[in-house]
Amino acid sequence: MKKKAVTISPSKLIGFLDQELKELPDKRKGDNKKYTVKHALKAASWCATRCA
Repeated sequence: MKKKAVTISPSKLIGFLDQELKELPDKRKGDNKKYTVKHALKAASWCATRCA
């Protein structure tokens, strides 16, 4: 079976990530909490869609 490409809008991708990552645990210690793990994953996914 041939795989079919799926197209998703950036806003739907962000909404999906927000929903899926909202309960993600963050076990970091110290003061390095300016950005959450959710923010890092969203940035990485944005880069992956733009840089691929």
